[in-house]
Amino acid sequence: MYDPATGITWTWKIWLTALVSTDTILGDGRLMTFSGLDENSNTNTTVEIYTVGAGWAAPSTAPWTPPLYPRMHLLPNGQVFYSGSTTQSQYFNPANNTWSGVIATTNYGGVRTYGSSVMFPLTPANNYKPKVMIFGGGESLHGHHGDHRSFRREPCVGLRAVDVAAAH
Repeated sequence: MYDPATGITWTWKIWLTALVSTDTILGDGRLMTFSGLDENSNTNTTVEIYTVGAGWAAPSTAPWTPPLYPRMHLLPNGQVFYSGSTTQSQYFNPANNTWSGVIATTNYGGVRTYGSSVMFPLTPANNYKPKVMIFGGGESLHGHHGDHRSFRREPCVGLRAVDVAAAH
């Protein structure tokens, strides 16, 4: 793939790395990318942030290995909530490039491969309180993707102000 604006030709490897990561637009317009594959096809454990006009900042390494396609949600306070596919959720603070540690664990104990998560709308009615629902997916069952047990109703993760403040 060729980008005429930059004159850069992307190889299959660069394209594949970008394909299996998750990109999140931050509140200040920067782009955060997390996970993907490195040049040796190992899972990339770094968070990289791109600023238009300045380029890529120095990457910061996560203290754990993320899955490919991690589920990330921008919160009103500027932090990013990681919600899957593992059983433990965390915050990333792009202001100081730090991870919070585990702040929530799902009831379903398996990995939610091919699952999803969604953040509910932030409205005056819910006082702009972020709430994320994690659902679906699961380990491969008899050669098929997904595990019906993971579709049990999972309570929503209500991200309380106390949780958000503690993650700073």
